[in-house]
Amino acid sequence: MDARSYVVVLEPEPAGGYSAHIPAFRGAHTQGDTIEETLSNARDVITGYVEILAERGEPIPPSDLRARNDKLRHLRDAVDAGVADVEAGRTKPLTDELLRAIAQRGRRLSKVRRSGPT
Repeated sequence: MDARSYVVVLEPEPAGGYSAHIPAFRGAHTQGDTIEETLSNARDVITGYVEILAERGEPIPPSDLRARNDKLRHLRDAVDAGVADVEAGRTKPLTDELLRAIAQRGRRLSKVRRSGPT
């Protein structure tokens, strides 16, 4: 099987430690005392989930990395097109789609900063 990467969403718990869920796998949650432990537990959850899907002959979710790269490529193409318009003297307003993409990326970066190591 090819290597796959999946998003793991970490959240600090009020009483200490971290919880995590893996959006690609419905109902996949785990926790740990440290970020490292939580990520290790998430890897175990993903491995177990994939093994069960394979045993049942069910499809394994595609890598989140591939989907993320496709989204980034689309965003980069939109930005490049906007830059080309500005350079050619053809200004045009940002599309709603591009504004949503920029806002979404900002929210994701904000989550990473809050959830990541300090």
